[in-house]
Amino acid sequence: MLPLYRDPHFTFRFAEDRLVGRFHMDGVAPGTLVSVFALDPTTGGRRGLIVEAVGGDGGWVDLSEPLVVRAGGGFVAVAGSPRPGEDRERRTATTCDRVRLRPIEPGDLPRMYDLQLDPDSNRMAVTNPRTREAYDAHWAAALGDPGNTTRAVLLDGETVGSISCFTMDGEDHVGYWIDRAHWGMGIASRALHLLLQEVTKRPLVATAATSNGASVRVLQKCGFVVEQVRHSPATDRYPECEDSAMHN
Repeated sequence: MLPLYRDPHFTFRFAEDRLVGRFHMDGVAPGTLVSVFALDPTTGGRRGLIVEAVGGDGGWVDLSEPLVVRAGGGFVAVAGSPRPGEDRERRTATTCDRVRLRPIEPGDLPRMYDLQLDPDSNRMAVTNPRTREAYDAHWAAALGDPGNTTRAVLLDGETVGSISCFTMDGEDHVGYWIDRAHWGMGIASRALHLLLQEVTKRPLVATAATSNGASVRVLQKCGFVVEQVRHSPATDRYPECEDSAMHN
């Protein structure tokens, strides 16, 4: 993976959409803290902290979850401690510390409805957004079923997605949806880990489009194994695609 250019702070820009799971930093020793910041498209400088990682052998940095970078965008990677004046609390707190689950409340539904309308998220997940009528009917049924475990995903107290365990076709399934603005931070992995601690029944089933490598990787990190790759016909909710049926 080659950036179009790189400055002393390891600024990476890409001409095409990329899913970045690792990148290279020349001269960075194994074990070095690497802070990854959003790239300001106007100034080329760094904005908010996205994620922290640790440098590995040969200068390669592996991320807990791939970063989704759109054409013309990028990120800034800084080796060592972030510059003075940054928010120390946010800098030092790990994603594990910052992510919490709580039961979904009626007040969460408008925010969750807006998240599932995002075109990029639907392209990644290979889904069709629900209409308001279909969305309301879906969540009325989901929240009314005592056998379901429905949780809001919180980052520093802010709702950034949802995750659920539900019964479908006689099997217990899991599914999640994370705000695209917070991809690449390990939130989905942590939320799934917390759900699996709460929901103890097994086996659990998850389905992900084979093209959605980020979601497949999240599930594998949490112990799911691909049992079958199959062709799925189009439905109101899903376009035609190839998907992976995975079990924990």
